[in-house]
Amino acid sequence: MLEDARAGWVVTRQKLGELLPDPTNRVGCKTLILDGTYSSAVIARFAETPVVDAERAIPLTPLSLSYVIYTSGSTGKPKAVMIGHVNALNLARHQAQQVLQGRSQRVALFASIGFDASLSELLMSFLTGSCLIVAPEHVKGSGADTATFAATSRVTTITLPPVLLAEFLERNSGCLKTLVTAGEAPEPNSVAMASSRYRYLNGYGPTETTVSATEYLISAGWTAGRLPIGSPSMNTQVYVFDAYLIPVPFSVSGELLIGGVQVSRGY
Repeated sequence: MLEDARAGWVVTRQKLGELLPDPTNRVGCKTLILDGTYSSAVIARFAETPVVDAERAIPLTPLSLSYVIYTSGSTGKPKAVMIGHVNALNLARHQAQQVLQGRSQRVALFASIGFDASLSELLMSFLTGSCLIVAPEHVKGSGADTATFAATSRVTTITLPPVLLAEFLERNSGCLKTLVTAGEAPEPNSVAMASSRYRYLNGYGPTETTVSATEYLISAGWTAGRLPIGSPSMNTQVYVFDAYLIPVPFSVSGELLIGGVQVSRGY
């Protein structure tokens, strides 16, 4: 991934830095050890003021690259997805409005930083001035432990993988108000229970559409069976076409095509 991204720097901690390949095998990357004595001294010399265009190698525009994130790819080789600032900003604006309802909240940073869902949690929090609470690694494999974390940390908004939902619902989650699930279809029993307790949204979208493309707000006590993926995000369009790119009638199967601001570079 370092070679493919042509990264100039690797930013890490001392313990993880020891696991990196020898510097001569890092395709030109330099390493910044955040908790190293030398690095701390170097960082302390940096100005705290925002970087201006005169200090950049090239000007920053809405179409500039914001980040590169890797998926497993269909061949097993990591595949780069390039997300621009305009893509990320649209995601942040939509999630701040749809998930946080434009208000400052206590948001759990639950997803791994290497998983694109973490960008949704980060960006909507930054845009609304929300308090971002980092979930400890040891709670992430257990729905019960996650519920305890949410309760003790007074989390009001959390995004979870559906696999944890049933166990999560068995425990008291404190002052949690909004729950989001994404990645796969949750179990109907869990959906009914969760929708009666929280403002509950189900999200859908591949990494190439900047984390999320659609969301569905589930009505309380949902019992209608399989969940729909919902309506498109802000400035996003979704269509269901047949093999000849002709829109299919209502209730007929087809292929989902996604367009709009959140579609990443190259798509």
